[in-house]
Amino acid sequence: MASPKVLIVAGNGFNCERETFYAFEMCGGKPDIVHMNDIISGEISISDYHIMAFIGGFTCPVLIPLSGITIRTL
Repeated sequence: MASPKVLIVAGNGFNCERETFYAFEMCGGKPDIVHMNDIISGEISISDYHIMAFIGGFTCPVLIPLSGITIRTL
C-alpha cells in the first residue's frame, strides 16, 4: 500500500506544524505543510491528499474565532 499523502494546514499564528509533520512522517505518511491561503486560492487542491490535519496552538487570540471561518471556507 502506498504511503498516504498528508496535508498539514498552516497559517499566521498557527504552530506545531513541524511537530505534526514529523509525527505523520514517523507513521509512514508523506506530509506537506501548506499555508491555508494556497488552498483557498486553489493553488493546492485538498483532493490530492488522503489526510487533512488542522494544527492547533493558536498564538494570537484574535485568530481563534477566525479558525472557524477558515474551516467553513475550506
